[in-house]
Amino acid sequence: MNNDLHIGSMIRMQLFEKNMTVTELAKRIYRSREATRDILNKKSINTDLLLDISKVLDYDFFKEYSKVQQNGVFYTAKYLIMFCLINFFALSKFL
Repeated sequence: MNNDLHIGSMIRMQLFEKNMTVTELAKRIYRSREATRDILNKKSINTDLLLDISKVLDYDFFKEYSKVQQNGVFYTAKYLIMFCLINFFALSKFL
């Protein structure tokens, strides 16, 4: 199966939408801030960890995998664009 979904980016988007910091997520999933940042950069993660993050963010990340299979590249491209925009606005605060 060729799956272009980048789960770290999806989690980062939900953090942004929920207005939650990486530090807060780290505390709620019992990980260090650095380990949590690493998660946000990963294309895939352990399903137990994804379940914990899904509960904390009140978002079903598992359904995204079926959407990708149904909708193909268009769906993942949408999230790539959103990810870039989120990062642009986050970085612009420091300019």
